[in-house]
Amino acid sequence: DAISIKGSGTANIIGGGAYKAADKVIQHNGCGHVNIINFYANDYGKVYRSCGNCKGNSKCKRSVHMEGVTAVNGGELIGINTNLGDK
Repeated sequence: DAISIKGSGTANIIGGGAYKAADKVIQHNGCGHVNIINFYANDYGKVYRSCGNCKGNSKCKRSVHMEGVTAVNGGELIGINTNLGDK
């Protein structure tokens, strides 16, 4: 993972990019919200993934907002766990 978010609250990723990320670019392990704005990803597995097996998942809500994201030659943009209340 190029970026791992472990804290709670709101995390803002503004600008930047990642290349050749075989798996996830952004892994969200903490609770709260992530804004991904004006980000570039090329040759990736997933741009964003919320944690599926983190301790305390049943009490932890996660959400993500993407805006102005350019994604080329990759897999999924967002992977969330709707069964855990992720949005």
